[in-house]
Amino acid sequence: NCLNDIGLVYESWAVFDSAAYYYKASYKIEKELKNVEGMATSLINMGNIDYYRKNYQGALNNYFHALKNFTVKNDRQGMAMAYNSISIIYEQLNDFSTSLDYLRKAKNIYTNTGDNLRLSRVLNNMADIYNDHFKEYKKAETLYEKVLRIKEELGLKAGVALVKSNIGVLYGHMGNLSLALKYFDESRKRSEERRVGKECRSRWSPYH
Repeated sequence: NCLNDIGLVYESWAVFDSAAYYYKASYKIEKELKNVEGMATSLINMGNIDYYRKNYQGALNNYFHALKNFTVKNDRQGMAMAYNSISIIYEQLNDFSTSLDYLRKAKNIYTNTGDNLRLSRVLNNMADIYNDHFKEYKKAETLYEKVLRIKEELGLKAGVALVKSNIGVLYGHMGNLSLALKYFDESRKRSEERRVGKECRSRWSPYH
């Protein structure tokens, strides 16, 4: 676990060689311990490093290996994470239909487990594909609206701002410039509210 956490720090710094070293070291110990779920987590992290390095085939190999391990343990959350990761690689490879197939698998799991936060991320990814690549704007609109409702219910101002920006892009693609500007403006206001809120909390923090 310590090796894995060190890898996460290096990954956050974009020092990918060091991150890969610690993830592989963590994986080796998990393998010796025969900890299938631990191995799967390390494989996901190793796949992420491959993704950052644009080694998409290496990323897919690691993600599919992780998926196999999560499936053996019937770890539904882990499986959904692997499905989502696999979908991202297929999108990078311009195989958008396959990407959607894996997003749907992740969506089904998050819907059944009630994990609305991760569900909203998957739905947003699906909407992006319909918007940017398939030009199926009505499907994208429906999905973005679902994402927006979830973000609002969870009280996630940053998430709401991001979705409103995505919806603005969608209406721009549809040629409805007035609605596009409306959502871009709402996104800007939400972002500013979030920034002001952060400043207020910092100012009144008992630690200052």
